[in-house]
Amino acid sequence: MTTIVLKKLDGKQEKLQEVDELLGKIVRIEEAGSLVRVGEVEAVMPSGDLIWIKASGCETRALFGRALGQLVYPFNDPNGMT
Repeated sequence: MTTIVLKKLDGKQEKLQEVDELLGKIVRIEEAGSLVRVGEVEAVMPSGDLIWIKASGCETRALFGRALGQLVYPFNDPNGMT
């Protein structure tokens, strides 16, 4: 299993959750500090570097993740970063 580790504002790193626990959950995608998309995780690559976000409304299914320079956060972030 791959663990998502995020750097918090104070510079410390904290384990948030195992990547496979994101399946079916709502996440937000950020790139360069800006919100890119919010959506439901449909699939996660075994490495955890890429995830598929489900199509919703006029937004198509799309690939996001660390391998593309984006950060993935659970929507209800325990660090209050939502």
